[in-house]
Amino acid sequence: MARAAEMRALAVSALAEDFAGCAIVTQPIPNPEPGEVLVRVRAAALGFPALLMTRGAYQHRPDLPFVFGGDLAGRF
Repeated sequence: MARAAEMRALAVSALAEDFAGCAIVTQPIPNPEPGEVLVRVRAAALGFPALLMTRGAYQHRPDLPFVFGGDLAGRF
């Protein structure tokens, strides 16, 4: 089976109280570097800290735009 060239991701491009800065986006699938694996995600979750990050209300504040990806299950 051919590998898809794109993937969907939840991206945060602006911090907002009502999640207005969040959107599902399509972006190229990255090529893993040596020592990395590519995981086909089957399920993903957003915990309370992730929701706070969309507002800029969490202690960790990544640069905008950012994509979530810490809580997942899948196959490699």
